[in-house]
Amino acid sequence: MSVLCEEQDEMSARRVAVFGATGRQGGSVVTALIGDLENRWIVRGITRDENSAKAREIQERGAETARCDLSQIHTKEGEEDFRNAVKDCYGVYLMTDYWEVVIIYSYLQSRVLS
Repeated sequence: MSVLCEEQDEMSARRVAVFGATGRQGGSVVTALIGDLENRWIVRGITRDENSAKAREIQERGAETARCDLSQIHTKEGEEDFRNAVKDCYGVYLMTDYWEVVIIYSYLQSRVLS
């Protein structure tokens, strides 16, 4: 899933948050964006553990990192982490599985109904 936010300043318009940045799919997106020869992107790798070896490795390659566990988005801390993870981002790369979508959908539905 890719989400683009319209009204951003010039610097943040280049920032892309990549969820699952230390995994296979998100990791390949991080690699592609960091490797962009025109340097159009600032990469923010989103991970459950910013102190993991893989998170440190993408930091060393030039990416920012932020902590966010989508399975905890229904909590106040999880929602705050999510907001911080995508703050000032032009785009978001997010790939979910069925169970994560059910959790997120249930949370959003409860927010709308409350």
